[in-house]
Amino acid sequence: MSKIITLALCLSFASISFGMDSNEKAIAGPVAGTCGYWIKQRKEESSVVNAILIVSLQGFLSGMNTMRAMESERGMSMIPDSDTLLAYVDKQCEDDPLMSVYDISMTLYGRLQQF
Repeated sequence: MSKIITLALCLSFASISFGMDSNEKAIAGPVAGTCGYWIKQRKEESSVVNAILIVSLQGFLSGMNTMRAMESERGMSMIPDSDTLLAYVDKQCEDDPLMSVYDISMTLYGRLQQF
């Protein structure tokens, strides 16, 4: 059963467009997408899409945490739960649809540093 779920996630991820063109990018995946595509994907209310979006956010924030810990003496910041992360990006995209999900993720990362 877990193999089927993993396969479904992989196939779903491969078929989802997140507002990126075919050019190579320094940042890839849903975090590199636009708010327009984020909102469109979230409106589908697919648990598979939501899982992909949240794993992308968590991975990005975890990577930033790891980089910060390696470069400084400061500890890692706590990453909010999945529902909170999705709600944060949803609200930021609705408030300012011209922002990219990357910019929102970086703003969120900066806010997490304050705690």
